[in-house]
Amino acid sequence: MTTGLRFLGAILPSFRGIDYRVIGRFHKTGGYSDRPIVCGNGFRMSGITSNAGYVSGINERPLLQLLSGMIGDKSIVYNIGANIGYTALWLAQNAKTKNKTISVIAFEPEPENFALHSENVALNAELDVRCEMLAIGDADGVIRMVSNGGGDGAAHVSDDGDLQVDSLTLDSFIARQGPAPDWIFMDVEGFAGECLKGAQTLLASKRPRIALEVHSAQEDECVRSCLKSHNYGKFATQENIWGRFEFWKPN
Repeated sequence: MTTGLRFLGAILPSFRGIDYRVIGRFHKTGGYSDRPIVCGNGFRMSGITSNAGYVSGINERPLLQLLSGMIGDKSIVYNIGANIGYTALWLAQNAKTKNKTISVIAFEPEPENFALHSENVALNAELDVRCEMLAIGDADGVIRMVSNGGGDGAAHVSDDGDLQVDSLTLDSFIARQGPAPDWIFMDVEGFAGECLKGAQTLLASKRPRIALEVHSAQEDECVRSCLKSHNYGKFATQENIWGRFEFWKPN
């Protein structure tokens, strides 16, 4: 099943918007609800945005378990491309269960996703998670995106997009608001290289560890070139049904 889903994810841009539902149908627990439900490792999400994959905790579990084991106590984590909040809340809740405290700053530019993310964060006020309605890129300004609406995991930057969103570089965001991250988790549908181009000061000074998804050879080369220029090395990879996550740290 995993191989087939990965193939569909590669050939259908809109597939990722429904993939959690497809996976979830293979699990006997979960489904949709008109009330908040408990998901994954104990946090809550709006029933409107929930599905069996969220309830069972299957959604990207190996990846998040690997990442959470690397994140230290009192870390600041940037979640870039945060969608509706599952990853940010999973990481914060997992840290709590291990008697660690982390702060997650999530970035989600798509308006409907941001609204759902904010709703889900409000259901977990005990966790230190906040969401910024911003795209992260290689320049400050406005960028265009393609989106299929709330919950769409395939929203992406495109000159052909009809959605305009505000964008900042990571260096600009940190200079204006901060604090700088200890970890960056990035899932931006092919835009990772541009995000890193806007983080030159961060990569040279704070030097956070980075986990990011790579969608193409072109993106991989852009990421590799940028990080190696700052003396970063790749130390782990994690495959999932949509692609490959790479873990980088300063040498």
